[in-house]
Amino acid sequence: MTLTGNGEDDAAVAGRMLEGKVDQLGSFRGDGAYDDFAFREKLGPGVMQIIPPPKDAVVHPGSPKKPPKAFLGQRNEAVEDIHRQGRKEWKIRSGYHKRSRNEVAMYRFKTAFGAGLNARKIENQKTEANIKAKVLNVWWGMGRPVSYKVT
Repeated sequence: MTLTGNGEDDAAVAGRMLEGKVDQLGSFRGDGAYDDFAFREKLGPGVMQIIPPPKDAVVHPGSPKKPPKAFLGQRNEAVEDIHRQGRKEWKIRSGYHKRSRNEVAMYRFKTAFGAGLNARKIENQKTEANIKAKVLNVWWGMGRPVSYKVT
């Protein structure tokens, strides 16, 4: 978890968070804010990139002398799939809906602690947010049901 001000975009922050960890990822799901070429390049072609391109996105075909960059391959496929079958169908087939788990986690955080922070200085706010996240994880672990198959 990283707490930032409003001046930083999601893709830039996530790119820094992924330093040295990309090889541990099998896939990345994010909203359109992550459709950033520098971020996609950081993920590389080895990570399944489930990021919806904007509605007016076009395929980057490259040229005979300069083929398209490898990290754009998945984006080009997504653009083609969306043009062929529609955005809703692409989201269903790609498993994009699993991204909503992150949104639920943020909703859970804001419901438990409120949308604001009490500390004034950014360093203290970061500490406060980290403590709240750890508390929320403990609560979540305590309250999860234990389920098993009855035979």
